[in-house]
Amino acid sequence: MAEERIDPLFFGSAEHRLFGCHHSLQGSPSGGLGVVIAPAVGHEYSRAHRALRQLARMIANGGMRALRFDLSGSGDSAGDGWPDSLHIWGTDLDLALRELALRTRVERSALVGVRLSATMALDRLAAGASVSRVVLWDPILDGAGYAQALRQSAARFEQSLPDARRESRPQGLALECMGHGWSEPLLMSLRQWQAPKFERLGNTRVLILEATISSTASALAASLERGGARVRHETSSGSEPWNEDIDRGLVPARDLARIVEFLREDP
Repeated sequence: MAEERIDPLFFGSAEHRLFGCHHSLQGSPSGGLGVVIAPAVGHEYSRAHRALRQLARMIANGGMRALRFDLSGSGDSAGDGWPDSLHIWGTDLDLALRELALRTRVERSALVGVRLSATMALDRLAAGASVSRVVLWDPILDGAGYAQALRQSAARFEQSLPDARRESRPQGLALECMGHGWSEPLLMSLRQWQAPKFERLGNTRVLILEATISSTASALAASLERGGARVRHETSSGSEPWNEDIDRGLVPARDLARIVEFLREDP
């Protein structure tokens, strides 16, 4: 069996440099399906990193191409801090799709979004991103509720620290959650987010994976179908790698296998 090849790379403009890793099999031909894997954000990014690395490997072993990357201001991508709007991160997804298409000359593109990046994937889909398949893995569909959950997580974390280790919040940040700073404009962008309207989605296939089927995601599935997409709304194994301790690095094998199976289905 051919070995996996991983090519680290930077892409985007000189002012907007993003870091990514392209996964393929040694000697594999161009064409076929290329998959962009957009990560979770903040502390969820670190915790889910191992699972997404394994997903990229499984996609490559399945004869496809994968590009996983870091959003602006995170990981190894350029930026002194996070942007003040979800829209900036959304354009990162556009850049990643473009880079994968140019680098590999794939015939079709797919987008896997995890948590908040799944939210941004919906905006790109509504804006006309050319993708034949989209995976929304536990998408954030209630921005205000998620912002409140971040505050609660930050408070619990602070309470777990000895007084001597508690530090004041860096200037200019409205919230610091486990070492990641959220500005007030970014939090406002999150709180105000609403699911877009979908039109002319053609034959796009969408897989929504949730630990527990929610009415909000069911309403989203119906909206996507009215826009022309073919949607599958399924329960996951219940594993949430973004909620696991980074040292444990849980890899939800069943969910990763289902995602790859969905991506490999005939057009």
